[in-house]
Amino acid sequence: MARMIRAGRELIERHANLDLVLIGDVIRLADTSIGAFYGRFQDKETFLAAVLDAAVTESKAQADNLVRQDAVWTEGTASDIVAAMVDFYVDGCRESQGTFKAVLQDFSMAERESSPLVILNRHMHALFVPALARKMPVQAGVDTELEIQIAMQMLLGTLSAMMLTDPGPMRLPDDAIKQLLTDRMRRMLRLT
Repeated sequence: MARMIRAGRELIERHANLDLVLIGDVIRLADTSIGAFYGRFQDKETFLAAVLDAAVTESKAQADNLVRQDAVWTEGTASDIVAAMVDFYVDGCRESQGTFKAVLQDFSMAERESSPLVILNRHMHALFVPALARKMPVQAGVDTELEIQIAMQMLLGTLSAMMLTDPGPMRLPDDAIKQLLTDRMRRMLRLT
């Protein structure tokens, strides 16, 4: 099953479109049989759900490890944490651009709660928002966590637009993208 999941992830990443992932290609790439495929998965949709669930689980674990192991999350300033967040999101989008693009294109508001990206985003918010909020300067009358969530929405919206339509002037492969996004997040959060 692990080989089929890996093959599915590779095909999603390559095609950046869930519809272009064909069972025959999965079987060939995983060096398995049609019987083995259907012995584990009811249909293509069940398979794709398992592949995306594996990708979400991996991304959650990466975020958990980052927050647990990188000293910036406990010892850094709010500004340092913003830079670490941007690095994490940009690196993740670069590494899995095809997968994110495929899921964004397949997104349905009717199925919003079960969307892999919504599930992943909730996890990231649960990790990143409190960690950053603890380091933010206290401002009377300001809902710090809401401000962080809005800044994260700007970041994710910008990255999503880059992956879907690449409108420019900022582009995901650009070397300067991390600094540009970090600067804008810091401004939004009044850290500069």
